[in-house]
Amino acid sequence: MKQSMVRNAQIHHITAAVILMLAAVALYLGFRLLRETLAETPRFIETTDRLRAMDMTHDAIYADTVGAVAAAARGDAKEMQSALADARRHSAKMRQDVAEAQRSLLDPMLSRKIAELQPLVDKYTADATAIADVAANDHAAAATKLPALRESFSALEQPQSALIESTKALSAAHVARTEKAVRWLGYLLVLL
Repeated sequence: MKQSMVRNAQIHHITAAVILMLAAVALYLGFRLLRETLAETPRFIETTDRLRAMDMTHDAIYADTVGAVAAAARGDAKEMQSALADARRHSAKMRQDVAEAQRSLLDPMLSRKIAELQPLVDKYTADATAIADVAANDHAAAATKLPALRESFSALEQPQSALIESTKALSAAHVARTEKAVRWLGYLLVLL
């Protein structure tokens, strides 16, 4: 009888050890998953913020360029120079935002979309600064180029919006993964 009690105690100890080992492995894997998903969060936030800023800069460049042409037409050299400087600064910022968004992404689909956006951004910013530069010397010639700038503006608008929506969808999926990891860790901790 004593031997069977000892045997039962040994089985219970072994079972408890196996359960603890499995729980430790599960916790390790759960925390690892949580750490990995949380490590990606700043990249999603940074990329989304950068793309939103790029969208606003896209509008600002157009306004700067039209403002430079209008100021030149009025003969307001100070305002024209200010608008020209803003158009150049915003164009440089937009190109920088695209480059930095490209570097910060881990998702190949979004990286490909940004790479496809790059030539449109380059054309748009080059057209805008060229028109603003022409406005300094010949506002009438610059005004005739505004419809082409509007076309560049529109050509960039749709893919840029699609990229922002794709980033939002990917970010939502990331949040869902993070919530799932936290939920599973909660279940594991309750079981322990």
